[in-house]
Amino acid sequence: MMPSLVFPLLSKMLDFAVVLIPTIPLKTHISMRYPSSIKANLLQRIRIEVLVLGIVLFFGFALLATQAANAAPTISLTAPTNNKIYNLPATVVLNANIADNDDSTAKVEFYNGTTLLDTDTSSPYSFIWNNVPAGSYSLTAQATTNQGLVVISAPVTIKVNAPPTVTLTAPANNAYFAQSAQINLTANAADSDGTIAKVQFYNGTTLLGSDTSAPYSFSWANVAAGTYNLTAKATDNQSGVASSVPITIVVNAPPAVTLSAPANNANYSSTAI
Repeated sequence: MMPSLVFPLLSKMLDFAVVLIPTIPLKTHISMRYPSSIKANLLQRIRIEVLVLGIVLFFGFALLATQAANAAPTISLTAPTNNKIYNLPATVVLNANIADNDDSTAKVEFYNGTTLLDTDTSSPYSFIWNNVPAGSYSLTAQATTNQGLVVISAPVTIKVNAPPTVTLTAPANNAYFAQSAQINLTANAADSDGTIAKVQFYNGTTLLGSDTSAPYSFSWANVAAGTYNLTAKATDNQSGVASSVPITIVVNAPPAVTLSAPANNANYSSTAI
């Protein structure tokens, strides 16, 4: 109930207490028990006590009405969204919104669990959390008004995904192959906080093939002569990506040889040297 409605109602209640209560029942009670010489003084004293009681009640209800009008604000984290997943390197933007605030906000604090991350004293209330390591986090925002009222948002859970690891185990670095050879590429991949979704094999930036189950491999057939830089790229179930250290291989073209002598179909005598 707003003060503009509460105060007139309390005023009417006070008038009723001061006028009616001491005059009707108390006059009858006093006239029966006390002589007229002291009745007037008793009535006056009772009126004063009732008046004081009415004033106390008036200001008590007024205080309650003021506190109700100045109710604590509500606060919510508008970013990040609940259960959002980040991949390294992670930058998390926290935004807070305050609503129904009848009192000015002194500060908004951002927390990871019980650890204070940052404090913002002006709207819009936000914080950029850089270089967040892999792990799961419970984030909240806490608002404090100038009157000391404190409210805390509902927690928001996020996860920073650890990337997978991948190693190209074959072929060996600086290996040589003959032209038109079939080259077998194999890789080991693992993920500390999830599973491997796929492993892709690359020559430079050109995708050669993919494998979605261990052991991860690809057979590269009819490879032309040249020098190649090979890598394996692993993707986990949270879209985290990692690439292996590149290796170099060489596919040799066969040498060219020509028989320069004797001439084709040449004839020689038996005594020829």
